[in-house]
Amino acid sequence: MIKLSNQKKSKSLNYVTMLGKKKEETVKKEFDEYVKCDALNYSDYNTETEQGLIKLVNDYLEKCK
Repeated sequence: MIKLSNQKKSKSLNYVTMLGKKKEETVKKEFDEYVKCDALNYSDYNTETEQGLIKLVNDYLEKCK
């Protein structure tokens, strides 16, 4: 789960959910809609790991503020 300051709710950017697996295109679309920063590319981050989410937040703070 990730929670950015410009969003009201947190977001899970995982492929696997309780209802099954999401397509990569779906997760990419959710990423773009949630992050709202053209400087970040979904393919640069592993949103399935803690380290990947930490990298995403650090890059968000550096490039999108």
